[in-house]
Amino acid sequence: MSTASVTGILDQVRTRMAQMLGELRAVTPAGAALSAPADASRAVSIVIHGKNNRVNFAQATDGGVASTGEDSEPEGRFWTTGRRIGAAAVGVATIAATVIGWLQLQAAG
Repeated sequence: MSTASVTGILDQVRTRMAQMLGELRAVTPAGAALSAPADASRAVSIVIHGKNNRVNFAQATDGGVASTGEDSEPEGRFWTTGRRIGAAAVGVATIAATVIGWLQLQAAG
């Protein structure tokens, strides 16, 4: 294993750990020493498995910090009607091209 690949892996681990720490700091209340287990699980889900879909805005005001969080909408189905039609068209075109190629091979041989 080369030094560059080990360095790349360690860089990814360091980046993910920093992201996870940032997620935990964002959800931990100001006076709390530890975050809730559900928050830790959510941070792992977002950083390791997720799509990083949480957006938080914080702005300093005169009396404190005003912040707002924007939850993402639930992801829709992958196989929408348009994708199904497109997949069917690609499938039909692939089968037709295979049959035409086979017929041409039979005619030439």
